[in-house]
Amino acid sequence: MRRVFIMAALALCLGGCVEPIAVVGANGFLLRGTTSASPTNAGFTVTNGKLTCTGSYDPWNVAEPTTMTVACSDGRKGVVIARRDSGTGHLRLNDGTEADVVVGSAAKVF
Repeated sequence: MRRVFIMAALALCLGGCVEPIAVVGANGFLLRGTTSASPTNAGFTVTNGKLTCTGSYDPWNVAEPTTMTVACSDGRKGVVIARRDSGTGHLRLNDGTEADVVVGSAAKVF
């Protein structure tokens, strides 16, 4: 049943669904951007004007939570582990940086 729901949601996104995303960490670490999904690809881009990080995932993978690889413009890499059902997640970069991830209307607060 869950797979049918996700497939139906993706069908509604044929032109691409776009949602706001915020990555919020300690000491004022804040990146904002968008996440998008279509039947062929899904991912996000966030920035603060100096640092940009991007990530991608398989839109057909229905695992909860889902894991996304992340690459940043300063060479750092990492992962986001996120829950699609709540629109929340956690970022961890290879230098130890950690931050919370918020997707959807809650991200607009940041």
